[in-house]
Amino acid sequence: MRRIETSNSVWYFDEERSVFRRAPRDAEEVFAPADNWEPYFGLDIDEETGAFTVLLDPEGSRRYRSWTLEHEPAEPPTQELKLLPSQD
Repeated sequence: MRRIETSNSVWYFDEERSVFRRAPRDAEEVFAPADNWEPYFGLDIDEETGAFTVLLDPEGSRRYRSWTLEHEPAEPPTQELKLLPSQD
């Protein structure tokens, strides 16, 4: 189980089952029932900047982007990014 802390959440990644859960930092119950975990298709972590990206679909067109607690910028925290197909 991988754990990543941000300013407002704690992320848990079950790497064996490829599912994750994000819990508020002040949550009393961290581990939720199995149906409260979401699948993910990749996790990229930039050790230098503390940024991490969670791929939400196999194509990588839906993503969450956030920063570890030590590196989080003043900008808005976690947000989902949707990439549009190229028009080439």
